Amino acid sequence: MSESYRKQLRFYFLSAAPSLFFLVGIFIPKGSVILLSLAGIMVITGTKKSEWRTLFRLNAAWNTIALFICLSTVSAIWSLTPANTLYKVLPLIAMGLLALIVVNFSMSLINDEIEALKKGIIFGGFLGFILLGLELTGEALISRFLITSFSVFSTNTYEMVHIKKTLNSGVTIASLFFWPWLFVVWAKFKYYISIPILTGSVMVILLGANDAPFFAVTAGLLSSTIVVLNAKIGRAVLTILVLIAIFIAPLAPKYLFSFADSDKGKFVAPSTFVTFDKGIIPIPNAWYHRLTVWKVTSERIEQKPFLGYGYDTSRALYKKGDEIRYQRYDKSGNLIVGIISEPIPLHPHNVVLQIWLELGIAGAIFLATLLFFLIKSIFGENLTKRDRFAGIGILVTIFSINLISYGAWQNWWLGTQIMVIFIFTCLVFNQAKKAVH
Repeated sequence: MSESYRKQLRFYFLSAAPSLFFLVGIFIPKGSVILLSLAGIMVITGTKKSEWRTLFRLNAAWNTIALFICLSTVSAIWSLTPANTLYKVLPLIAMGLLALIVVNFSMSLINDEIEALKKGIIFGGFLGFILLGLELTGEALISRFLITSFSVFSTNTYEMVHIKKTLNSGVTIASLFFWPWLFVVWAKFKYYISIPILTGSVMVILLGANDAPFFAVTAGLLSSTIVVLNAKIGRAVLTILVLIAIFIAPLAPKYLFSFADSDKGKFVAPSTFVTFDKGIIPIPNAWYHRLTVWKVTSERIEQKPFLGYGYDTSRALYKKGDEIRYQRYDKSGNLIVGIISEPIPLHPHNVVLQIWLELGIAGAIFLATLLFFLIKSIFGENLTKRDRFAGIGILVTIFSINLISYGAWQNWWLGTQIMVIFIFTCLVFNQAKKAVH
């Protein structure tokens, strides 16, 4: 491949990647894995063979990820489902390699390539937030068309009636894309233009049926503001909160809320009851399910706290016949009995708890170490306040969503996180910026 063709390939890829990431993510969130794979292919194709070694260079953060993957693989020895653990760890290895390739590639960009990326972010942001806003406020015509015509989503009645829920993953992706979008918009436009644009973007995220993305973006904005006002205090507070969130997580569901149950918390048999005391902490009814799952997970962690049950074994702890019945209250205070078909449905809906459950304290230590290195990199001496604002925002948003939503090893979710980190590192940790400094 000629040098001119290689440069063109990199240029067009960087121009299209942000837009495709956001637009595909709105309607087909699982497409993030395909985009990440294409990104890896484009990076390798657009890089000289003599420079391929730079795509695989390691540092402390990558070494931590490599050791974590090794732990996940070795956990097959004590796993509840050894064969499944070995099978499921293969996509994790692939994701790790793709992340290594694309993030290292981002550090080699020159000025023209960065400008192409920024244009892609501007175009994708305007079009994406407008389309997502129209979908959430209207009849979701595009989603309905995709559902009925191409079966992009499942065509069951529930999803057709609760159409906004089909866009939950798209809203989550929007909450992550918001940060490189903020980074570029704030630099590109005057404040009297950028503030309304960014405010409108946040309002679009608020329109989603899932509260997690809006909560995560809000947490990111607050954290970023504190860091900008005082970097030392902000860094210290952020580090302490992350460590608390990781190492107190197994205890929180048991001691933070007041639970009274009939079987001393042994959620192993069908028809076990859990009673939520409405008088202690006011909790929205929608959270009762999740809190119950977290309490079950916490008590399982206590049984095997050091190495856990093995990678991706959350779904193997209970069978479909197991259930937990729990009591909750409606807005009028009337008692309702709810039923969860499984004590842990597929995963705990909390990445920290899932890592504790499956890989024990060893996995938690690797997670804490990785986050430490990420925080350290964001506070690098070559980064401006705007860099740190966006970097902390992305980190806190991702971490917040991971605390209340998706499974740790869902491929589309891993791919989404890697893609937004890739876009951000292209903007901040690049060759052009290094040359300036």
